[in-house]
Amino acid sequence: MIEIQQLVSLFFQSLASIIIGTSVAKNPVGINERMASADTKSKYKDEKLEYIYKNRSNFQLCNEERYFSNSQSEQYSQVYQISDTKYIIKFACNAIGYYGRGQNDVYLLYSIRDNGIDIGYIYARSLIYFNNGLRIWSYRLPYGAKNFDPETLTLRASAVKNGKGHEEEYVFENDEFKLTKYTELSIRRRINTETQQYELVQESEDIYP
Repeated sequence: MIEIQQLVSLFFQSLASIIIGTSVAKNPVGINERMASADTKSKYKDEKLEYIYKNRSNFQLCNEERYFSNSQSEQYSQVYQISDTKYIIKFACNAIGYYGRGQNDVYLLYSIRDNGIDIGYIYARSLIYFNNGLRIWSYRLPYGAKNFDPETLTLRASAVKNGKGHEEEYVFENDEFKLTKYTELSIRRRINTETQQYELVQESEDIYP
């Protein structure tokens, strides 16, 4: 009987250990301890950036490491405090991409809560526009070369490929980027009648609002 009681006791002790271990893994309170052990060799301006850098694989950031530049990431990543408990973090994988500077920047929301810290992507409620006039709203990450203005909490993104593209403007509101303007772009070549040389001409059309 004693042996059975001991076995039952050991079983529940093991089960409790599993439950507690799982809770700690899911509870963001543990972030504070992990943040303290961030890589001290990095040169990021803020411990929040150091933590994200060290755990970027968990956040699925800069997955293609051949495009990651440690020095450029340290230089161009930024932390913007927007309230007593919230920060917008711009994490740069490198300085410039196909569409220009800021293409490989990812924006994260760092929130201090009563039970710990939350870190997650900032998604954009954006517009997908098709040539037939169909508009579809969707949540996605801002796309293209990006520039964030911390004074107005405005994010601008642009992307042009093969002469076609768009410009988007968002404002940070309710923990997401809300689309305020969408412009369709078209770039073509034409001959300058005076110089008889080809020149690039950009045409734009405001689609939203």
